[in-house]
Amino acid sequence: MGKNKNKKLKSGFSLFEMIIVVALISIITGISFSYYGKYSEGKKLEGEAKKLANTISLALKKSSSGDQDNCNQLIGFKINFNSNLNWTLQRCCGPVLTCSDLNPPANFTLENNIVINSKTVNPPSNTILTAIRVNKLGSGILFNENTNYTTAVVSLKNNALESKNCINLNINQAGVFNIEERENCP
Repeated sequence: MGKNKNKKLKSGFSLFEMIIVVALISIITGISFSYYGKYSEGKKLEGEAKKLANTISLALKKSSSGDQDNCNQLIGFKINFNSNLNWTLQRCCGPVLTCSDLNPPANFTLENNIVINSKTVNPPSNTILTAIRVNKLGSGILFNENTNYTTAVVSLKNNALESKNCINLNINQAGVFNIEERENCP
């Protein structure tokens, strides 16, 4: 009877073995949290690019449907880039081009750590994009109120990521846009 009792006590784990197991679990958990944080920041960047693309799509749909709402002569919709952190969608009425905020206002602010890295139009590629105007009934998109530009690129950057921290949204005059794969910012 006494020998069985001693064998039961000796068959458990020692304190040293328990400390090693807890240390290994802590290391693995810490590494996985780091990767999860990078993954979620990357998904946040992709989500913001989709939000901007959806805003352009909304402007195209509203202009082709003739959504006038307190506007006698609808010219189209305009996306103003107010800063590197937000943009607004506005309704433009005529006969003199007057753009005003929608009711309710359509203001979009980027998530934490995400900024608009660059906004350019082509040609020339060094011109900064300040606004996108979608004309009524799908007659095209104007960049910076100038018809000379054929495409625009809006680049979003996540400052919390060290690599693959930028994503580009390419837009052409017909309103077709393409979200590129994430890449390293130049």
